[in-house]
Amino acid sequence: MASAPLLVTEAANIFVDNRDKSLIIRDLVLPRLEEIKVAHVPGGAVGEIELSLGVRHLEVAFSLAGRDPLSLEYFGASQIAGGFGNTFTIYEALRSKADSTLQRAVAVVTGRLSAVSFDPFRRGIVAGSAYMITEITSYQLAINGVLIYDYNWLLGSFMVNGVEQNAVNAVIQS
Repeated sequence: MASAPLLVTEAANIFVDNRDKSLIIRDLVLPRLEEIKVAHVPGGAVGEIELSLGVRHLEVAFSLAGRDPLSLEYFGASQIAGGFGNTFTIYEALRSKADSTLQRAVAVVTGRLSAVSFDPFRRGIVAGSAYMITEITSYQLAINGVLIYDYNWLLGSFMVNGVEQNAVNAVIQS
């Protein structure tokens, strides 16, 4: 059986509502997927078991070189507009270590820019700005056009490789 190739991120970019940040992006962290868990000790059990109750809230973190007024203006913007968030599109260039081909990862996130912090000024250093996207209502991640994750909080849906992970939702909404 052949093993999957190691894909290494060589470059990344984020578009803040279609505004390209490729020349100023410093770092980027895609959402961490983690289950919400609770410990349960049944009355007749010998010990506890950890039960999964769903997916924890998602966050995206990124930082930009310098001060970017076009990104700063999105802080709290969707809350003011009464919407469900702004669209952030993330691209990564992935290099296969098996055959050196480039592959493309695309993540599309709908959420709110809810935190901004600034690096301190230091002479000779380009100070940057760090951003956090929270209140994420949708997240899709595709590699080479193949959809890996499709998370939609508003619909109560989470698909992994085309398989619904929240099938119970269909039962309670019928």
